[in-house]
Amino acid sequence: MGSTVTQRDWIADVRNAGVVAVANATGIMHPVRDDRPGSGWTPCPACTDNTRHRKRGDKRGAVGLTRDGQGWRCFQCDASGDAVTLACYAAGQGAKLTRDNHKAVYELCERAGLIGPALSSNPRRTPSPVAAPVPSEPDYPPDNEVYHLYQYEARGLAEAADTEANTWLMSRKLDPAVIAATDRVHVLPKSASAPSWAMIGGKPWPATPYRLLAELWNAEGSLCSVHARAVTTAEPKSANPKGHTLAGLVLCCPCAQGMLYGRTADIERVRQHGLVICEGLPDWLTKIARNHGNPEAPAVLGIVSGSWTQAHADKVPDGCRVLIATDRDKDGDRYAAKIAETLARRMRAGTLDVRRWKPKE
Repeated sequence: MGSTVTQRDWIADVRNAGVVAVANATGIMHPVRDDRPGSGWTPCPACTDNTRHRKRGDKRGAVGLTRDGQGWRCFQCDASGDAVTLACYAAGQGAKLTRDNHKAVYELCERAGLIGPALSSNPRRTPSPVAAPVPSEPDYPPDNEVYHLYQYEARGLAEAADTEANTWLMSRKLDPAVIAATDRVHVLPKSASAPSWAMIGGKPWPATPYRLLAELWNAEGSLCSVHARAVTTAEPKSANPKGHTLAGLVLCCPCAQGMLYGRTADIERVRQHGLVICEGLPDWLTKIARNHGNPEAPAVLGIVSGSWTQAHADKVPDGCRVLIATDRDKDGDRYAAKIAETLARRMRAGTLDVRRWKPKE
């Protein structure tokens, strides 16, 4: 190590450069999709997995970055660290910088252009500029907690036999047996446990009316969050994970989820039979119940709080008919306009037939 560069100086240079700079300079991992924020990085430098949550078919990269680009974590093995940790892995020296390996890590960083005499010769130099922050992943609840809450703490409608949930469904003219058969919503028993984000008014969802849960999916067809609906009279009528965003998340029937995920059979079905985009959980449930068991029915997506994005629009296949079935009110009109805007180019080109739902007179 050159005499003008102290260990503290070069470590600061690497840390200031950030995770993205180290990854790009050493090639140890790369973004899954440069044009899709939140798509993750791959492979994990620790376990070498490429995607997160293999059992759930999640296409995002195994590694996520912190908002400031200074840290990383693997969703498979839970390994984590900063830019220096990543450089240690890139040099084949494990996860920790030690007396024994610091020379090898330093030399790799020097070759990669992350440090050098010009950066470190002035003991009173200003720190190296921090790499421009990369778009961060949306702030969704931890994946494992979402999955555990929906699959293990909550129950299917038939198993739960919850009187309040069934009464609420019937009040919306929905047959509980049909909704149970779709397996698109689960019920939290009042005795269930819930993570800290599944709270409203200081109480966990199971201890409140907000016990009917629906899954929320991102534009890649991956489960990211849940939406809770009150099964008795309550205001507000629904609840969402506390401290987390719903941006970019939608309700999906199985075919719509398959379309987002990229399954060929589901894409072809949407192309042949169309796509309905509706607003809110009750309308979405009404439409999937009506279509249940009909292989020629259109796929159904539901938006909550205007969660539709261009990324969702890009997954709609050319050649299909899209029916925008949002409410005929101020919010519904605004949502419809946003959806139409994301599809406008293909509408003008004649590759999509997009129409707005009109209520029967």
